[in-house]
Amino acid sequence: MAAAGAEAGAPPKAKKVTSGKPGSKKKLILMAGGGVLFIALLGGGFFAYQKLTEPPPEPPRPPRPAAKPATPPPETVAAAPAPVNPAPAATPAATTPAEAKPVATVAPAEPPQPATPPPPPPPSAPFRAWVENLQIRGMRGGANPRIFIGNSSYQKGDLVNPQLGIIFEGYNDATRVLTFKDAKTGAKFERRN
Repeated sequence: MAAAGAEAGAPPKAKKVTSGKPGSKKKLILMAGGGVLFIALLGGGFFAYQKLTEPPPEPPRPPRPAAKPATPPPETVAAAPAPVNPAPAATPAATTPAEAKPVATVAPAEPPQPATPPPPPPPSAPFRAWVENLQIRGMRGGANPRIFIGNSSYQKGDLVNPQLGIIFEGYNDATRVLTFKDAKTGAKFERRN
């Protein structure tokens, strides 16, 4: 115990002194990391500057107009060639241009008339029944008509019944007529509201 008391009264041992200050390694590491971060920011800024200042791409060139087919010049009346005859002609008046046959000219054909599309088929019974029994809560006319069915709102061209494939086609303010279209067959059905 005497030894323990002697150690307790002894002055503390001195720590080993290293060169430099005690936090200098941490400062050196932080400065190196800050330098790397600064260089990365400079590189990113330069890249962003290059992307933002490059000129916009050239707009696409308009297509060249298609060459119109050249119309052939109108044919003129040509003289028929003289018949080849080994015998000498008895009279020179037999081969005059007045007796020559005229060449027939071809009249230009009329452009074909566009065929009128066939009328849409009549609406099916389920389609007609659904539209007739439809409970409409409200509608709005104008340039962008809307219809309110149940808790939903539909615009022109929206599918209002996916099971039957019914599309809201439009609303006419003047006649107060709603138009619906069957997406599968193209049949249309109108309902006055």
